[in-house]
Amino acid sequence: PPPPPPGGRPGVPAPPPPPGPEATQKQRSVKMTTLNWEKLPRGRLTHTLWSVPQLEAMLPDGRSELHIDSKRLEALFCSKELPASRALSRKPSIGEGARRPAAGLPSASRVMLLDPKRTQNVDIMIRQLKRPTRHAAGQSAAPASSSLFGRYEEIPAEELRDAILEANTTTGPFAVELHLTQGGADVAEAHEAEKQRVFAVAKQVLEITPTPEESEKLLAFDGDEADLSKPDRYLRMLATIPRLEQRVRCVLFKLRFDDAIESAQDELAQLREATDAVASSARLAALMHAVLSVGNELNAGTMKGNAVGFRLSSLVRFCELRSNKDAKVTLLHYVVETLIENGAEVLLDVRAELGPVEAASRVSLSQLQALFKEWTDDLDKVDREIVTAEQNRTELADETRYAESLTFFYNQASELHEELKADLEQLERSAARLVRLFGEDPAETEPQSILGTLSVFLRKLEKAYDEVRRRREKEGHSGKTPSRRSVRGGSATPHHEALPSPTSPENGSASRRQAGGRSRESLSLVSAIDSIAYERPTTQRGVR
Repeated sequence: PPPPPPGGRPGVPAPPPPPGPEATQKQRSVKMTTLNWEKLPRGRLTHTLWSVPQLEAMLPDGRSELHIDSKRLEALFCSKELPASRALSRKPSIGEGARRPAAGLPSASRVMLLDPKRTQNVDIMIRQLKRPTRHAAGQSAAPASSSLFGRYEEIPAEELRDAILEANTTTGPFAVELHLTQGGADVAEAHEAEKQRVFAVAKQVLEITPTPEESEKLLAFDGDEADLSKPDRYLRMLATIPRLEQRVRCVLFKLRFDDAIESAQDELAQLREATDAVASSARLAALMHAVLSVGNELNAGTMKGNAVGFRLSSLVRFCELRSNKDAKVTLLHYVVETLIENGAEVLLDVRAELGPVEAASRVSLSQLQALFKEWTDDLDKVDREIVTAEQNRTELADETRYAESLTFFYNQASELHEELKADLEQLERSAARLVRLFGEDPAETEPQSILGTLSVFLRKLEKAYDEVRRRREKEGHSGKTPSRRSVRGGSATPHHEALPSPTSPENGSASRRQAGGRSRESLSLVSAIDSIAYERPTTQRGVR
């Protein structure tokens, strides 16, 4: 018997093919270069910029679709047969594959008290614990950026001990000297340098903090302290401070907290401003739909065609895909010229309304979240230190001043911390909406990735726009027509809006063609490229 029809059972017709690229195959007269973008599945389009038509509002004359010159696209991006290239084997560089033995480093054994190497390291760090030289009344102090020699002095061990006992960052070794500038010195720069010096002192103290074993041996020493070396005396003095490491870490946290919070708030504001600008930009949404239309036209008849959206990372492909006729022309140049000829040149000015994107693209939300968690843990440690100090204040007099100093800081820091928490939570919601807007998963994609890609694309778009505009200027006004410098100079609009679209009646060459027809029509990309074969010396210089 004959085999059953494709439907599966005799007499039952086959089901229609599913919608997709195969449903609308377009026949090409030539083989085209494929744009290898990443298409978004239809199921991920909800609440994205691809789910709502955006381009129609930006096109003149009530048109709903972008007119794309398929013939010109084929001429620029038709595929060419390349000769089979030989696989070149890369010669390994001299010594490649072999690891150079590590330099002789000391083994990570436990450091014991009076160990010569430990003593030497402590001695070096002690010599770096400096502060600006104290001047007599009437003398000016040296600026913070001055050399150490003759300008700085060592911090007395007793002053360092008292500052640690009280967690004092207002006076003493951990206080920022505000009177360091003189004459025309830059106050802000000197103040910042002094803050960095104080912070470095606190970090060095933390590094030389004696271990419990070292502290036990130092405190057990009952001989003449003058017989000890300077590093041993310094360590012995530090070992007398209860909970030394916790106290020094609290000092470090106090020193860096204000600047860290201020920096985090600035970065949060940058991210919030950028996410709001991108989410509300009608020009950007329309531009993405125009880019989608050009990509679908190029990929027509292939599995990469008929896309309903694409991943934002695919934008780089438009900048990289070059014409086989002229390597200076990319698919992005073609998008620019298509928008100009469709009267949608306003979309090419999208970078002007997305100014915050550039700076925000360097801000990482995940790093801000990690810093916030770190500050939360540090505040908890400060709180525990306050509780411990209050419990010991009856036995140790210094604990009272220590608890008071930390309590004052904790109350102020907690308020700033809560404000930052609210701002961070609001930004996390905005960032999630931004990521979903481009069809991505907020759990896998950071807003920095979205903003970084947009920042790079917008810079390349502006550059391509400028190149296309200059080439069209040169081709449309060569020989017989005056320069447009007067038009540029007299316009109150931005420089790239001063030149009307070639298809608009305001265009100078179009008006002249209507009047007398003496000026030749502005060349398209294809006509300019085709003329290379006949006027190579001249047109090569003109093509951009």
